[in-house]
Amino acid sequence: MNETDHPVPSKDSCTLALVVHLLAILTGFLGPLVIYLIKKEEDEFVRFHSLQATYFMLIGILFAIVTCGIGAIVLIVFNIIAMIRAMNGEWYRYPLAGNWAAR
Repeated sequence: MNETDHPVPSKDSCTLALVVHLLAILTGFLGPLVIYLIKKEEDEFVRFHSLQATYFMLIGILFAIVTCGIGAIVLIVFNIIAMIRAMNGEWYRYPLAGNWAAR
């Protein structure tokens, strides 16, 4: 499924998707997982972004542990990129986790 197959998200959806990525920075995978569980039936855009953030943080936490914390900087950078893209209404896929969390 490419970006043209997705509906255009509302401003509220974009804002909540941005919050999902901010929560990923602050809480790891827990914040995005909670948003996913609450909004999965209501908002396709938020569901997509919350799954992306959940999977990426699960993989990223392992990466940060293996790299003795240096990988945490990479996690934060990609979350900031995702926040910007979500606010612009883009269906951003994280590296590594993107295709696993496509639906």
